[in-house]
Amino acid sequence: MSRYMHLNLMLGFAGAHEEGWHVDAGGNVTSVNEYYVRMAQLAERGLFDSVFFASSLSLYMHAGKQPMPVLDPVPLIAYIAACTTHIGLAATISTTFTEPYIVAQTMSTLDHLSGGRVGWNIVTSADPSSARNFGMSVMPPKAERYARALEFVEVVEQLWANWKPGSMYPTKGGAAADPSHIPPIDFHGRYFNVAGPGGVPATPQGRPILFQAGASNDGTDFSSRVADGVFCVGLNIEDTRAFCNQLKEKVALAKRNPDDVKILPGVHLYVGNTDEEAKRIALEEGFQEGLLGLGHLLGIDARTLDITRPVPDEILEQAMKNPSSQGHTLPAVNAFRRDPTMTVEEYVMQHPTSSPHRVLWGSPEKIAASLEEWFTAGAGDGFTVTNLRVPSLTLFVEHVVPVLQRKGLFRKEYAGRTLRENLMQTADGGR
Repeated sequence: MSRYMHLNLMLGFAGAHEEGWHVDAGGNVTSVNEYYVRMAQLAERGLFDSVFFASSLSLYMHAGKQPMPVLDPVPLIAYIAACTTHIGLAATISTTFTEPYIVAQTMSTLDHLSGGRVGWNIVTSADPSSARNFGMSVMPPKAERYARALEFVEVVEQLWANWKPGSMYPTKGGAAADPSHIPPIDFHGRYFNVAGPGGVPATPQGRPILFQAGASNDGTDFSSRVADGVFCVGLNIEDTRAFCNQLKEKVALAKRNPDDVKILPGVHLYVGNTDEEAKRIALEEGFQEGLLGLGHLLGIDARTLDITRPVPDEILEQAMKNPSSQGHTLPAVNAFRRDPTMTVEEYVMQHPTSSPHRVLWGSPEKIAASLEEWFTAGAGDGFTVTNLRVPSLTLFVEHVVPVLQRKGLFRKEYAGRTLRENLMQTADGGR
């Protein structure tokens, strides 16, 4: 089976760079909804598999940064679905702060409205301030959150599968459901008791696509059992390839086809007409943001560090004792441990962003060559692009994508109308 590279675009609030919307506007984007639609339509023109929206259930207050509003991704993807035709639309919903029946109903409804293009990014949440917004004084332990999430997904999938063939029949008023074809699920578990049946008929792609982004043992165990797509951090090719191999092995042990789980490491791109232009953009836009991002990963205010020296060992050790996200913090800590002489300034110049992901800057040809190297080495089934603004995304679509297509690495047309068809598309037309 010949592989195609899969591309997912992560969209934060009005651009991942907190000043990005000013640049993107340029007198042409007059509202937040217009920005999102424009980015999704650009990604669709570039034949991306999907656009993905993270979420937060609290107003993050990172040191030195203004709080950044985060829109609810569920109505957002419904709005974008009406303005696009092929691209997938993935929304983040936490299993810690909601109920399975609501998620099953909401996501299957959106899948119908979009013609089968919806994905659910499953998170267990790790932010203590979110817990306080839902009547919890502390966040439940990680193992308990993942155990709840596994049972949560089991309930949702049963509700989605509840409608059997022949469930609907025509009536003078349109259509009705035959209750004999929709039995209750009568689920009784440790965390949930749900009678069912589900309220929405089977969707155009069978069920929404499931995404997940955990890198700990609990997270990868969970992904191996339920995920169709996995987002991850990958800062170097060797570690990322090892992560992919280990996760695919876990998928096989779970008696699933490893080819059916697409791993999409994040990459933060600065695209310029030349390497020099792209590097200048990266450093001008990103150094202070990158310093703040490093501080968030390490649990400190990195502005207090001597940027001409390495991060002290005691700070690295403390960061790993209770990381908010092991999949984000561990790669940064490992980068300093792998090169004990690397200074804070050198790290930030390699990662000029608050994003924990690998930073890649350069001309379209340089960008394409790096993506090809990682893809052909098995360090991912594609990539989650985490930051492109309107000008950079336009350059990527118009100049990088054609290079990948000429190399036979990327599709020239969508396989079908559903996200499932496109995510499972291969170069030889199989799945």
